Amino acid sequence: MNAVVYHQYGPPEVLQIVNLPLPVPHQGEILIRVRAVAVTVADSRIRGARFPAGFGVIARLVFGISAPRRQILGSCFSGQVTAVGEGVTEFVVDDEVFGMKGLEMGAYAEYVTIDQHQAVVKKPKELSHPQAAALVFGGTTALFFLRNQICLSTGQHILINGASGSVGSSAIQIAKALGATVTAVCGPQNVKLVKSLGADKVVDYTKENMREHQNSYDVVMDTVGNLSLNDCEQILKPHGTCLLVMAGLPKMLQAASYSYRSSKKIQAITGTAAENKNDVLFLAQLFVQKKLDPVLSKVFPFAEVVAAHRLVDTGHKVGNLVLKV
Repeated sequence: MNAVVYHQYGPPEVLQIVNLPLPVPHQGEILIRVRAVAVTVADSRIRGARFPAGFGVIARLVFGISAPRRQILGSCFSGQVTAVGEGVTEFVVDDEVFGMKGLEMGAYAEYVTIDQHQAVVKKPKELSHPQAAALVFGGTTALFFLRNQICLSTGQHILINGASGSVGSSAIQIAKALGATVTAVCGPQNVKLVKSLGADKVVDYTKENMREHQNSYDVVMDTVGNLSLNDCEQILKPHGTCLLVMAGLPKMLQAASYSYRSSKKIQAITGTAAENKNDVLFLAQLFVQKKLDPVLSKVFPFAEVVAAHRLVDTGHKVGNLVLKV
């Protein structure tokens, strides 16, 4: 099978397509013919060893100190079951499935194995393979913060900073599905897109400073990482909540005790979404109900993985990028 591998950390050019043996599904595993795989910010950061502040040593221990331990990137995939291991009861050959492998990665390949109990579910027929691969990364992150962490609900007003990215574009739609009022922050080229996703108000950051919206929001969700906790406190209502999607170790430590030091009793929440089968299933249901549609800005041929990573590295990716395998 063809797979994208990298033997050293570095720029997109370290990625190479090579031929590898076909993996064999073990006890409880399924073998999937990958049809589409998302190219995410996480993939880009791992490839370049650009880890969040304070996590460099820990990340190197996980992913490899001097060279990558797991040499095939890719977590969010969609495809078709071609073989099942002994004891598999949830899937049969020819089932169309999608999901995520998390830190195990390995989905930048024509075939991948995954345990039947991990975050993999049957793909609704209404969902194309590229859409399914795009749905998972931003969708599970947004769901983790908005539903699992704070139970966002009707009557609350949320500001989403970085609303045109994979997490932000999903967060707008999930917040609306949960009944919230949404103000979205993006650049001028993405205002029309963000409005189409359901945002009640759009802030073009080149024309308006969101930091001047004092005492305006119940929740602030920062998917970019350019808001300080003081910025969040300024624009939040008393007892509001700041969701820090992009936070290094220093900000995470600061967030842990911020509510005790905040005059407005602001709560700051960080964390990382786990791979959860029920969350993937919930996202599929939202898509079928027409409440969540992943923003798919570009589908690259598998052979153009380097170009896809170059685009992610610019920091101006809109929505999701996918490789068609």
